[in-house]
Amino acid sequence: MPMRVGLFYGGQAAVLVGIAFEVWPATLPEWIAGPAARNSEALLLAMLLAAWIEFARPHLVSRPARRRWVVTTATAAACLLAATVLLVGDLPSRFRTLNEPFLVAAVLIPALQARRPPPVRVAVGITLATLVIVAATSQTAPVIHLAEALGVLVLAPIGLWVVDRSIVDPGARPSPAALRVGWYAGLVLTPILLSLLASRPVDGLVGEIAGYGVRTIEAFGCMLLVQLYFTVGRRERATRGSFPGPDDRGGGDLDPHLRITEAADHDGGPDRRVGGDTGAELAAHAPELVVVELGVVRLQADHVGP
Repeated sequence: MPMRVGLFYGGQAAVLVGIAFEVWPATLPEWIAGPAARNSEALLLAMLLAAWIEFARPHLVSRPARRRWVVTTATAAACLLAATVLLVGDLPSRFRTLNEPFLVAAVLIPALQARRPPPVRVAVGITLATLVIVAATSQTAPVIHLAEALGVLVLAPIGLWVVDRSIVDPGARPSPAALRVGWYAGLVLTPILLSLLASRPVDGLVGEIAGYGVRTIEAFGCMLLVQLYFTVGRRERATRGSFPGPDDRGGGDLDPHLRITEAADHDGGPDRRVGGDTGAELAAHAPELVVVELGVVRLQADHVGP
């Protein structure tokens, strides 16, 4: 398992456990413990989304549609149940506040499980439609309380389906570096700007935007964590000069010179057998190598030897 995987999941899990058991206020200065506790929702949601994209999605995307969506729907339902229990249960606030990550996960996990993400124009349209709905209802209690969750639903379509589309579509070309850097900078600078505006008495539309926007700051942190995590992973693989395989999940590297022979896929139709594994199995272990479309597995040409 690469070090970044352990650091990402293990580090955030340790922070969340410390928050849950109130370890950090007793051991860390307030200027560290306070922000950590206030960002517990962002940490938990980043872990949920990254884990689904990295481990669950690759194994399901090449499976029969019925099995794929049964598992996905069950996971989303479990997240919704967890959100409900945390919200209505008689629990301390540090636990109740975690209902939002599970609620967002219940919405995004099915959206992210599609074989291919929607076209860019559709992703932008989803973000704009969500923004319009939030703007029209921003003074209502449910929308105020769900600000962080709605913030992620606004940012995720752009971040994962436009800027870093290759995270959920391994066959997509990486976006231009300038676009990614600009987006990451926006995820960092926008919360700072919103905090500055909210700290001063500003009237009118700007004041309303800042007042609501400052409630969504954790959404920016969540998206930054997820996208940078996968960006670092992509750079690690490029630096090694190897391509991802089961080694990222505890196994060994795949042979870069893979032989292709005809075989039967899971649906009984034509498929490719690659290096002794079916294309579906290869897609489960090495999604970056395979484009799965309409039940046919096509290897990336630049990864296949003679």
